[in-house]
Amino acid sequence: MIDPVVKTASCEPERSQLRHEAQLLLRARHPGVVTIRSFTDQDGTTCLTIAPVDGWTLADAPPKEPIDALRYTAALARTVADLHELGIAHRALRADHVLSTADGRPMLCELGDATSHAADDDRRTDADALRGLVELIALAVTPESRGSRAANALRTLATDLRDDTEPASPAEIAVRAKRAAARHESRFRRSGAHPSPGPRRPRRHRLAALALGPVIVVGSIVVMSRHAGEPSAREPNPTTSVTVTTIVAPESPAPTVVDTTPRRVEAGGALFDVGQTGDDVVVADWHCDGEPSAALLRPTTGEVFVFSSLPAAGETLTARLVATVPGAVSIVADRTDAPCPPLVVRRTDGSNQPVGDR
Repeated sequence: MIDPVVKTASCEPERSQLRHEAQLLLRARHPGVVTIRSFTDQDGTTCLTIAPVDGWTLADAPPKEPIDALRYTAALARTVADLHELGIAHRALRADHVLSTADGRPMLCELGDATSHAADDDRRTDADALRGLVELIALAVTPESRGSRAANALRTLATDLRDDTEPASPAEIAVRAKRAAARHESRFRRSGAHPSPGPRRPRRHRLAALALGPVIVVGSIVVMSRHAGEPSAREPNPTTSVTVTTIVAPESPAPTVVDTTPRRVEAGGALFDVGQTGDDVVVADWHCDGEPSAALLRPTTGEVFVFSSLPAAGETLTARLVATVPGAVSIVADRTDAPCPPLVVRRTDGSNQPVGDR
């Protein structure tokens, strides 16, 4: 494990910038964004420590297989889109500011120049930079894969994004990349081939990437397929199981892992075991991108999580904590069949609480 990234400042405006970055990281709390291990601001010194994970930068080791690259592009664009929904614009999206974890997930770092009040120009700056990163990713696929349909789809996506008269938003880029990955992955499976499990760890490029390890206790929900070797979720009744992991501060005892009987929900003719017994789970177009995903309420804590999509067999998804509503008992499901329904939870007193960030 690489040592944590430590940033220290003893004079203004550097101290102010570290405070600003720490506030944005705490506000984001996203699986696609690095997290804080500790932050101190006293005795004339400000110190921000970022929690490390073995990894490397997109500049050093972009994904090599086309389907991996499409998935990576979708996850990266979804992270930028989610930050924009929170009002955060990165404003310095570069290949060396994107870290890749050992399991092939992108994570944004270096939010010192980001803004918490994103204007249209800030969002366009991010979108322009993101299109450039998609071109870099498309150019990096292995030579032997460049003639494949998936590689052609990735290259076409990069070209279309560059030539679009009306530039696509990060959310639109995420949807297009995700659909291309799903389409070509299904072709792999029908032909009997198997997509790459993910980018291999470079021997010489290992950086401190950042995982979900905050200063205070934070919950994350990960969906993992029970049938990782089976075909995609389009086949009858695939099921998924859930591990709920609580990550504690470094000075606290070892992390606690809770694995309980999941709750089963049905979506599109498939069965999914999501969350754990007692959770309220509703499937709808929560991201307003035309694709179903799951929202989960844990009544015991009032935490509301939203997943990026529904999992295919063998796919790992991480939910994002979007709100904590004391006294919440259920998710209001009055308009889940409509495009982009409101995310609302009902309290024990019968009142409804809208959840804006999703």
